[in-house]
Amino acid sequence: MHGFKTSDEAFTVLREVKNGVGPDLILSDINLDTSSMGGFSFYEKVRQLDHLNHIPFVFLSGLTDEGMIRYGKALGADDYLTKPFSNDLLIDTIKGKLKRFQKFRGN
Repeated sequence: MHGFKTSDEAFTVLREVKNGVGPDLILSDINLDTSSMGGFSFYEKVRQLDHLNHIPFVFLSGLTDEGMIRYGKALGADDYLTKPFSNDLLIDTIKGKLKRFQKFRGN
């Protein structure tokens, strides 16, 4: 598990990842004040990387505006959790996305 302070740091590392070595799931906030790109832009850039375009991507956000949630889902994110959320909900969401990813990778 890797954590990054900015989406810029994360994207730099993700861009260099080779097939089979990268993440099994990406969690990202929407509001990334310390980054040059927000969560939506980060998502779009990650999806442009062929070796990561199938990795489950989950947005976490304190932004509960329905339009923002719909926009994140319309981009193609696998899920969008609004804060505050319980640890159980986060863990179950991650488990579900990883289960689907493992099935996809097995085929």
